[in-house]
Amino acid sequence: MRVLSGQLGGRRRPTIEDVAARAGVSRQTVSRAVNAKGEIHPETRARVLAAIEELGYRPNRLAQGMVTRRTRTVALVAGDIRNPFFGEVAHGAATELGAHDHKLLVMDTYEDAERELAALTELSHDVDGIIAFLYHSELADLEAVATTVPSLVVLNRDVPLPGARVLTIDLVAGGRLVAHHLIARGHRHLAVVVNATQAPGTGRRVSGFLAAAAEAGIEDVVQLPALPSMPGGREVGAELVGAHPEVTGVFAYNDLVAAGLIGAVRRAGLGVPDDLAVVGCDDIALASAWDPPLTTVRIDAEHVGAVAAQHALELLGVGQPAPSGDVFGVELVVRASS
Repeated sequence: MRVLSGQLGGRRRPTIEDVAARAGVSRQTVSRAVNAKGEIHPETRARVLAAIEELGYRPNRLAQGMVTRRTRTVALVAGDIRNPFFGEVAHGAATELGAHDHKLLVMDTYEDAERELAALTELSHDVDGIIAFLYHSELADLEAVATTVPSLVVLNRDVPLPGARVLTIDLVAGGRLVAHHLIARGHRHLAVVVNATQAPGTGRRVSGFLAAAAEAGIEDVVQLPALPSMPGGREVGAELVGAHPEVTGVFAYNDLVAAGLIGAVRRAGLGVPDDLAVVGCDDIALASAWDPPLTTVRIDAEHVGAVAAQHALELLGVGQPAPSGDVFGVELVVRASS
């Protein structure tokens, strides 16, 4: 047996030339066998694969990328990776991509419009695909990205985008479910916390909540902007208690905001849900562990990530066709906070 000497403690990584020598074929034949490209006799392919197994050869992905212009990498552009919701999305996407020999790169935009556009523009030249939770980008910018990156999957924006996949979470329905729930519990003085980083009137969960409240004859819903984080929830909770004591039911933008808000309410000497019913959105893993356990709109974040990755891979010609349909459903999980 030939010993491969050199790097890594007296042994170097086997190369494609080593595989070719062991199998008695050309370097090009090994490349065709590895990449399943071009004509190659089944017996020759079997001999090459046996040599690969014996030597422990692993293709150099960087070198392959230089030739194929593919990186086998898909990026997830997320608003704030401190939010566990995006961690669950990333886990679902990374698992699906890994099953097809692709990797996930995560880019945090810090809920900032300029960072979001910069991330999309820069990544479109560096990765094979982008999965993007978008809050700010204009349609013209997205069209430009779609013509540059081989695979683009857009979440959270209901826009026509030829050449890309646009997937939507039915947050309008989620907002309506929350309003119906609070009204059914007897609440007539309602508030909703909106994402302060978004343009007014663009939040679909908020629009669904307001529409359902209006249908029930409640027009004067208090709207309070907050950063979509736990500190943002604490600040808006203090504001709500101090300036709007009449409110008895509130829909928080997400679960982190809801958690911060509950803390502020309790520090003010009030109880949840006795004095204020609180409902969140996302159903992150910690939502059921808070005190009280949080009523929230459940989004299957891992499933969203996995399906988005399937669409990204399909656009790259990899894997099985992605599931049909472009809308993810939601459900209301009722717990003790409301």
